[in-house]
Amino acid sequence: MVTGPKRSPAVPDVPTLREAGIPEQETVFFQGILAPAGTPKEIIDKWHADIVEIMKQPDVKQRLEAASYELNPNTPAEFSALIKTEVEQWAKVIREAKIPQVQ
Repeated sequence: MVTGPKRSPAVPDVPTLREAGIPEQETVFFQGILAPAGTPKEIIDKWHADIVEIMKQPDVKQRLEAASYELNPNTPAEFSALIKTEVEQWAKVIREAKIPQVQ
């Protein structure tokens, strides 16, 4: 099964968990680049623009897609919001499962 919200182009015949009858479960694997808090916006914006341009290069795009990556070069604000949503989602799972905090 595919754990994301839509079928993967790498395995288009494999259904999502939602399609398989498990609508409450969705997990998306994502990667990104983070910078220390307080990094100037100009630097963040420059890195973002450079990374988007790199991801558009045909050879880079082809190699990543061949490795089953789905490219989604979102904005720094969108990535920040995604991280926040993921932290909230998994914190809830941890609380409900009563998983103890590691000190």
